[in-house]
Amino acid sequence: MIGRIQLVVMVVALLLTIPPVAWAGYEEGEAANRAGDREAAFVHFQQAAERGDVRAYGKLAAMHLYGTGTAKDPVIAYVWFALAEEHGDSLAERYRMAASAVLTRSQLEQAHQLIEVKRRELEIRKLPPIK
Repeated sequence: MIGRIQLVVMVVALLLTIPPVAWAGYEEGEAANRAGDREAAFVHFQQAAERGDVRAYGKLAAMHLYGTGTAKDPVIAYVWFALAEEHGDSLAERYRMAASAVLTRSQLEQAHQLIEVKRRELEIRKLPPIK
């Protein structure tokens, strides 16, 4: 018969072998992207981003910007690039600016509102500006 401590150790060991849920979508997205399955990559990156995997933010944004694996949507691209930029993605600012170049003033305002909505959904607090 297994004692409680042995059972706890076995459960913890099992849990440590399972990849984090948020990472699973990102890794699957990378694999699908390498295989050329852009639609599957998009789905996996979106799932990962929605679960808070910051590695997926820029990937998802680029797919929205260029219409890769999904319809082009520069507003949504701008939102995800902004979040990626806030989390240290060194290329995100450049791509966010590219997305903003095709947005109307109304779309840009919409994007900024969506950024706030997404921050709340992902429980992201606004990072202070870099000086």
